[in-house]
Amino acid sequence: MTHAIELNPKNAPALNYLGYTYTEMGVKLEEAETLIRRALAIAPDDASTSTASLALYVRGDFTRAVEQLERAVELAGDDATIIEHSATPTSVSAIRATRCASIATRSDAPRRRRRSSG
Repeated sequence: MTHAIELNPKNAPALNYLGYTYTEMGVKLEEAETLIRRALAIAPDDASTSTASLALYVRGDFTRAVEQLERAVELAGDDATIIEHSATPTSVSAIRATRCASIATRSDAPRRRRRSSG
């Protein structure tokens, strides 16, 4: 894949695929994010932007991961792969984490009181 990128540095599918591969393997995560960003700059409306959501999730940026995944689903139409990505445990975890963080930071969120042990 790196050879394909060397031959054509604007090959968005190759950039995306290599970024996805690195992210899935948990290696070269900074490079993976750079590759994915380059792919998005070339093809911002490509449904394969779900890869960006995975990279964001791995970094712990759950809010942006969910936003990116929702965008990918909108763009996907009936692309089964993208729809499947939106239902993976990783995606569901990101969505839950985002919702929990949102609730926890609201000023009207219920606060749990500790009981005194005395």
